[in-house]
Amino acid sequence: MRGLWLIGAAATLFAGGAAQAQSVESGVPRGALAVAAIERGDLDRAETLLRRSALDSADPARLINLGYVYQRQGRRAEAVAAWRAALDAPRHRWIETMSGREVRTDDLAREILARHEAVIASR
Repeated sequence: MRGLWLIGAAATLFAGGAAQAQSVESGVPRGALAVAAIERGDLDRAETLLRRSALDSADPARLINLGYVYQRQGRRAEAVAAWRAALDAPRHRWIETMSGREVRTDDLAREILARHEAVIASR
């Protein structure tokens, strides 16, 4: 069985879905992915947690959630940069999103970037 990390709401970023209540991070130090702060909508706290995270600065799960926070704050260029860095990360892993989907971090970053580009193109 592969190890799964719980990642923030990135999977619902462009789909508009609601995150499940009371998610917990697993496989990482508590708060390292700022899941609870993201769920509460406390984006400033989420950004602080993600910037201070015990995880490697190039960790793709951390970068995906940081991109989500930036997107929600209207910081689109920084969001795209975080998602591109996640895609380019040297190590990827299987994670479980808050919606229960199992996906590799590189595949999720690629999907998020494609959705972002589709939204921009439709404007």
